[in-house]
Amino acid sequence: MRKAHLKKAFLQHFKNGKGIVSYACEMTGITRETYRQWKLKDPKFKESCEEVAETTLDIVESKLLKKINEEDLTAIIFYLKTKGKHRGYVERVENNVSVNPFEDLMMSIPDDE
Repeated sequence: MRKAHLKKAFLQHFKNGKGIVSYACEMTGITRETYRQWKLKDPKFKESCEEVAETTLDIVESKLLKKINEEDLTAIIFYLKTKGKHRGYVERVENNVSVNPFEDLMMSIPDDE
């Protein structure tokens, strides 16, 4: 019966800790390995953990939407970079690597006559 009590306590801490495993483990007094084993061996426990994680994600997404509706530019940019990639809202890194940057620099300096 102790294990069932610990699992219930873990799930409450997991919910209160917004789905952060290390927090819930610490508050419950179990190791991450115990948590991992419970998820492997107990499908109902695993489903409950996934539900907490999904609910937390829903809450965070609703907060992001609130900021977008307030015209928060950072939130808008974040949303476009994550959800708008298929429309080209991605950051690209240009790779223009010279073998010898010093040589390029020296060639760009005019010769003294």
